[in-house]
Amino acid sequence: MGALEQFGAILARSVKGRFEPAREQLQLATRLVLDRAFFTEEVAKRSRLEAEVRRLQAWAQHAEEQERRRIGRELHDEAGQALMVLRLQLEMIGRDAPPALRRRLAEARDLAGRTAVELRRIVAALSPSVLDRLGLEAAIRHLVARFDKLQPARVRLRVDLGRQPVPMAVAGVIYRVTQECLQNIARHSQATAVNLDLYTADKNIELSVHDNGAGFCADQVGGKPMSFGVAGMRERAELVGGRLEISSRPGQGTRIRLMVPFRAAPVVSNGKDSRIVD
Repeated sequence: MGALEQFGAILARSVKGRFEPAREQLQLATRLVLDRAFFTEEVAKRSRLEAEVRRLQAWAQHAEEQERRRIGRELHDEAGQALMVLRLQLEMIGRDAPPALRRRLAEARDLAGRTAVELRRIVAALSPSVLDRLGLEAAIRHLVARFDKLQPARVRLRVDLGRQPVPMAVAGVIYRVTQECLQNIARHSQATAVNLDLYTADKNIELSVHDNGAGFCADQVGGKPMSFGVAGMRERAELVGGRLEISSRPGQGTRIRLMVPFRAAPVVSNGKDSRIVD
């Protein structure tokens, strides 16, 4: 704009007051073109930055899942096996121990057994091996069965995924969102019934989780304990091109709906033993 004003001053000395209306129109048109070009460049720059942020988020999400799997394997292979050996050794020692020690050895053996069971639960939460081995439907049914065993609320589950295989990136997002929904219901909702539907619709996979619990003001969730979980679910959905919708009112339960395209953004190598969304 400064250069344009300098040019206008030079032109004014040359034309000596002539063509004033045309000069004003030309100057306004030039300013408009410059403003539009600047705005277009700023929008493009913002789009590039947002794409880079999404790429880095996807890379971080993948790295987190890989680390979860690594920790889960090490806990299972090292700590889990050690606990089982310890329990077996305590049982064998108890058979030959004096009667005065048998009760305490039995308590230690039972504690080792309970710790091993709790460790398996933690490993399953860290890294859903059933998802890798048996697929999305079996993993969701496993989550629901565990929820039914530990919570008073009953879950009515309906799954219809057809025959088309679900990409692992999409399956992982659906599994984690389902897991977060059930955890929120257990912690906050006081629900007695939950409807969980997972099905294909056109080129999307849709997940719907509806409970009859306490509900909340969906537009005022920020700052509350479950808001971090909701933000995490939204981020996971967006990383694979999906969308998360929340509908809730106090006293009228909560419905969470996830829509994810069958084909997520392609995952490519960055040459450093990690994967990123292009």
